[in-house]
Amino acid sequence: MENSKGDFRLVIDIGNTSVKWAVFDFETLVEGGKCRHEQCAPLIQSLELRFHFLSKAICNVSNVQIDISDDWRKFSGELLSPYRIHYLPPESLGADRVAAIWGGLSVSASNQILVVDLGTCVTYTCAKENEIMGLCIAPGRELRWKAMHHFTAKLPLITPDLEIPGGYSTQQNLWEGGHEAWLQEVLAMSQHYARSHNLSEILFTGSDAVYLTDFLPRGARIIERLNLIGLNVWLHEQ
Repeated sequence: MENSKGDFRLVIDIGNTSVKWAVFDFETLVEGGKCRHEQCAPLIQSLELRFHFLSKAICNVSNVQIDISDDWRKFSGELLSPYRIHYLPPESLGADRVAAIWGGLSVSASNQILVVDLGTCVTYTCAKENEIMGLCIAPGRELRWKAMHHFTAKLPLITPDLEIPGGYSTQQNLWEGGHEAWLQEVLAMSQHYARSHNLSEILFTGSDAVYLTDFLPRGARIIERLNLIGLNVWLHEQ
């Protein structure tokens, strides 16, 4: 059944391993979720049957091509005044990172923020003095396990849902390397960048941000769907 009431906007962020999507009514999140790449097209068809969208935006940093109609707006990292990109070359800063910064600026009272996106890779991006800077890209939590398995002869593959036996073992050691080392690195790096760039707030986002809930440093918080919030902000400004 079509829902024709409201100022609905559809935003989709296609990442390397999954697709994140959200329906907004102005700034209010109506629905949102995550799916596999091959589920994206049927999902769009289903949502368009249920909602009357005034505008739609898509950000695609993957190699997967999604067929979309001409009424979609493609976000490729366009900046809104007065910000500029401090990166070489500027157009190579990932569009998903720019979208997350837009989202961060819209939810923060500060304009000097660090956004840490915890996905397939961990990206550190900051906004400061009307500039957006890409600071670091590092392997994500699951990517560490996959790399240790792929590039060695005998190390087994650790997955997030694997039950790790007690005591010291190869599985336990790999778990520590993939999870605890990742956690400590993220916390240390985020605080390092906040200090060195004099940033007033750290915003964690991405699918693995949930693992930081009990370890947040001062001046930090978790905001879900920052990329999608940023795409919605960008749509409103068009």
